[in-house]
Formats: sequence, structure tokens, C-alpha cells
Amino acid sequence: MTVLAAGSLTEGTTLTAEYGRRTGDAVEGLGTEALVDTARSPSWRTLTPEPPTGADLMRLIAVDEAVAIHGWLAFSAPALARPVTLSTFLPPEAPVGVAWQISFAYPCQRQVGIVNGITEPAAFAVLYGDGGALTGMRDATWQISRGGAFAQVPRSQSVLQLATVPPVDPSVEVYVFGSDLGRDRYTLTEGRRTTGGAVTDIPTRTVG
Repeated sequence: MTVLAAGSLTEGTTLTAEYGRRTGDAVEGLGTEALVDTARSPSWRTLTPEPPTGADLMRLIAVDEAVAIHGWLAFSAPALARPVTLSTFLPPEAPVGVAWQISFAYPCQRQVGIVNGITEPAAFAVLYGDGGALTGMRDATWQISRGGAFAQVPRSQSVLQLATVPPVDPSVEVYVFGSDLGRDRYTLTEGRRTTGGAVTDIPTRTVG
């Protein structure tokens, strides 16, 4: 089972899965499960609830009692998802941002092009984190303050972190990006201009 969530799932905002089993016209309760992560972000994350054995009903209960700036959450209806290999899921022609730490493990992914000062928008990403929500995007290549090549992706596109399952390393994170903006609807004109740079001739002075 999977549930998509965005916003904050802690500090006053909670998302709980409630499970049950249908018996005739009655429902027998089979317990609850808190759906949490540590992210505070409008980016979507895929949560994987674990229904107890025998459950055939599930509902989500959201509570927003937060008053802070991050006090909101959004979530989807539960859906059944089936795992597929990354090579099957990623289109061969799609530009994929691959973390440098694991780039040699995914040599078949088409890297994002950075040409003429323009970074091609990534459609997917395979990143390396610590297993937590959105941790792969803490790398410098995704940070505006570090001049990251992909720093504008979370600002210009929607972000969805998918769930990964064994035998994949839990530190490997897979993302899908979406945008209504055209990826190649611009005209590139090449040219040259000369601008002033650093002064390299430092005058010297002799004191007699």
C-alpha cells in the first residue's frame, strides 16, 4: 500500500491509518498506524503503510492542530502499488540527475545535459541520502546556496519521492519531477561579449 503526503507530518499535524475487517454489516477494528516522516516541504513523498494481517479496510485520519508556518499537510487516497525495476521504470531517453556517490552503479541512465550555460531540466533523479524523506536533495548539487546545478528543480517543478523496496539500498532515493513548462521551447542565440575581470597587475612601491 502507498499513500502520497506533502507538508509536515509532525509537530501538530498528524496522519494516521486506521485498519479494519468487514464482517457482515459490521467492521472490526484492527488497530492504527501513524504515518510520519521528518520532512517539512511541499514536495510529495510516498509513504508505505503496513496493514495488519486480515485487514480489508483502511481509512486515513488527518489532524491539523499546528499554528506554525509549516503547519499544514496534504495526502492522497491509499493505492496499491507494485514494485518494478528502475531500468523498467525510467524511460531510456529521459534526462536523469544521478548522485555522484552512486553514478557508477547506474551507468545506463542518460545524464542531464549542461551546455552553453543552460542546465537541461531533469525529469527524474536517482539520489543518495540517509534513508529519510527528501534527504538526497540535501546534496550541494541541489542547494541554491551552494550554486547547485539542479538547485532550481524544486522551485520550478513538482517533486515526488517514490518508495523503494528491498533489495535496493535504502539510501538510494528515486524522484519524479513534473512541470507544465516546455522543456525546449526557447531559442538559443550564441554570442560573445567582453567584461572586466580581476586586476592582475599590482603596482609596487619602493621605500628608500
